[in-house]
Amino acid sequence: MRSYRGARRGNPSRRKREQNRGRKGGPKAKAGSAWTSLIALYIYADFLSLYRPGLVDEIRSGLIGSFEVSQATLVLASLIVIVPAIMIVLSLLLPARVSRPLNLVLAILYTLVNISNLAGEEWAYYILFGIAEIAITALIFLTAWKWPIHSRQGMASKIDRE
Repeated sequence: MRSYRGARRGNPSRRKREQNRGRKGGPKAKAGSAWTSLIALYIYADFLSLYRPGLVDEIRSGLIGSFEVSQATLVLASLIVIVPAIMIVLSLLLPARVSRPLNLVLAILYTLVNISNLAGEEWAYYILFGIAEIAITALIFLTAWKWPIHSRQGMASKIDRE
């Protein structure tokens, strides 16, 4: 018998939607979302930095902060942004047995990067972004740390399903 909406009673896809209503995302979704947020914070912090007096002139003179612009500094700056961008996808696609340790290690590394970016910083907006970035990398670490790693006997590992 069809209901008002035309869906059959016991429709498996409808049951699944109802079961998922109000559920929190799994660790893969949480980690991927956190890496996405980190990228957004990096972009906005760097964009707003262009409004700092003298920064554009500094860039034109060939400096990135206290570093001279070179192939090496630009590759390093690129990697700092590329790795989190790739982690968005890898967090979602890799099996948990690979993604979990990768997220743990990179969360620690990026927490250190974010702390070092704040060394000697005086601008309040940049400090605010730095604190938010550190909070995000701490969230990534905690998400990966709490990621379930044990499978139940006779069942597929929960870690690889989430």
